Amino acid sequence: MDSRKELTLRLEQYKTILKRNPCHLETLERCLGEQENLTDYEKIFLHIYAPVVTSYAEWVLDEAAALGKKRLYFLARDGWLLQSVAEVLAEEAGYCFDMKYLKISRYSLRMAEYGLLGDKCLDMICVGGIDISFQKIMKRAALTEEEALHVAEVAGWKEKRQIPLNYTQIQNLKNTLRETRVFLEYVNRHSKESYDNTIGYLRQEGMMEAVPYGLVDSGWVGTIQRSLQHLVSHALGREKEMDGFYFGLYELPKEVRAEKYHGYYIVPNRKIKRKTRFSICLFETLFSSPDGMTLGYEKNRDGYFSIESKNKNPNGNIIRQNKKMSDLYAAIYREISHTKSCINREQSLIRNILSAFRKKDCFVEQLLMRSMGIPTRLEAQLLGNLLFCDDVLELQMQKVAVDWNMEEIQKQRFVNKLLIKLNRKKGTLHESGWPEGSITKAGGDIAGNLRQERMYKYFMYIRKAL
Repeated sequence: MDSRKELTLRLEQYKTILKRNPCHLETLERCLGEQENLTDYEKIFLHIYAPVVTSYAEWVLDEAAALGKKRLYFLARDGWLLQSVAEVLAEEAGYCFDMKYLKISRYSLRMAEYGLLGDKCLDMICVGGIDISFQKIMKRAALTEEEALHVAEVAGWKEKRQIPLNYTQIQNLKNTLRETRVFLEYVNRHSKESYDNTIGYLRQEGMMEAVPYGLVDSGWVGTIQRSLQHLVSHALGREKEMDGFYFGLYELPKEVRAEKYHGYYIVPNRKIKRKTRFSICLFETLFSSPDGMTLGYEKNRDGYFSIESKNKNPNGNIIRQNKKMSDLYAAIYREISHTKSCINREQSLIRNILSAFRKKDCFVEQLLMRSMGIPTRLEAQLLGNLLFCDDVLELQMQKVAVDWNMEEIQKQRFVNKLLIKLNRKKGTLHESGWPEGSITKAGGDIAGNLRQERMYKYFMYIRKAL
């Protein structure tokens, strides 16, 4: 089938899904009617991701209000677009949150936290990702090139610094670094250098205040909330608890209170089917900010400010357009929802019933499972060719759906992939942030290869849940 015709049919399927949520369907139709010459990408975004982010923002506002929060911190950078949508929705709904954008990153927080953890910092430094190497792990720990080379020589990794590592190899390196005293000394020194300015920035932004607040972010494993709580509690000299509101949570950090971590779409050890047709990397690519990541903090006479990477988001123009479309969508949705709810009191009751029904109906699930899990060729190309990096320092950008050939797809099939990851079969896997997009772009037996990918994901998630 011609890819344009295939997309046209797919967009009609998305409309059919939205028919079960009349406010969203009417919002979409008005957005399409009020804008001319929309690109295929913009149509895709308006049919899927604008309704999704609006629904998520609405959930955040409702949950935060129910828990008595007065302030919401939208965390850089995935909170940038979401904050804008939440601000559009909040006024009409009668919410008066103090909404702030917190310029942080995993890297900026961990840099300050490593020194408080001793060798437990290795649990955050030696974690997996796409094309992780010894060299990347050293940069995560903020070591200079000279320091990293010194550690490589001491640890016996000088000739293997740039080789991609699988899970087993990363764990072996972790054990080696635990016994490498000079590595931990370097980490501790850099951490102490960054601690005061990091705490100064967090204090300046009000995180030490008694105001009941919540964190808002995309989520996934909740480590940023743990780091923030650890740093703020250490600075205060007493425990400071926080609630986090996340699009999804695949798992939680050890020894945290699970009731403080709130997941909207994905929650730990449940809804595995959703996880098998969802791409964290694609989500973060679409809902980010145009700015560079936060590397740390400095102080001047006016206070503390964030130091940002000189490398701006390569998808900046697309991201700005995503925000523009999301704001428009949210504004129309707010107007339509408010109008319908103000018809009479009975309508308000009906709306609450419909809201509960919509959660059961899971229109967000139907949109995302289709678009992320079984994309059309045009969706895979338009979304999959955006650039992404999953490493904390964004050292190597690549297409979120990397270009796989048939040889690579054979290696990615369920049994082959397992054997390679377990070092039982020779081969190197070239990971993709959105494997379903890579499979669809490659062509061939798309349906069969997508089944293989889902089999692998089911196996991994069920294994973690046991």
